Amino acid sequence: MRKASTSLGSLGLVPAGTWSLILPLAVLLVGVAVTSAPAAAAKKKARSATLTQAQKDALRRRQQWLQSANRLRALHQASAPKPAKVIHTRATWYGPGFHGRRTASGERFNQNAMTLASRHLPLGTRVRVINVKTGRASHARVNDRGPFGLRGVTADLSKGLARKIGLQGTGPIRIEVLARGS
Repeated sequence: MRKASTSLGSLGLVPAGTWSLILPLAVLLVGVAVTSAPAAAAKKKARSATLTQAQKDALRRRQQWLQSANRLRALHQASAPKPAKVIHTRATWYGPGFHGRRTASGERFNQNAMTLASRHLPLGTRVRVINVKTGRASHARVNDRGPFGLRGVTADLSKGLARKIGLQGTGPIRIEVLARGS
């Protein structure tokens, strides 16, 4: 009479002879899990010791560049002029149909210029326009009147300005009116 075997191989779940491959792999995985943190630290130390002098110089220059960029960013933010007025509104853009026509200020409209139309701000006012969704911003100048017939929209951006701040169609913007001379 044959003795019943309960191994996975005898049940047909694992082909016979596979255990000789699986068992060492399982032992290796368990060993890696136990020693992974110290091994990773040792590997990192060995890798940093193998950097060439040119690579170390490049890394040092990159770190210096990042430090100087952060200093410049902090300096710019500290010296940025405070806006005289902030307006939260919705805007749209216009361009191709009006390109070359006269604006309310008397100049010819350029759809690629950094200009906008507003019914509420004086002509010639310098502003900073910020797209609320993307955070992108640009300086611009009011040179026209409008928009007309659009409820809740109080600014019409030129096509170039809308592209620069990432406005597609209509969207929420923040207009910071800059003080004279800034």
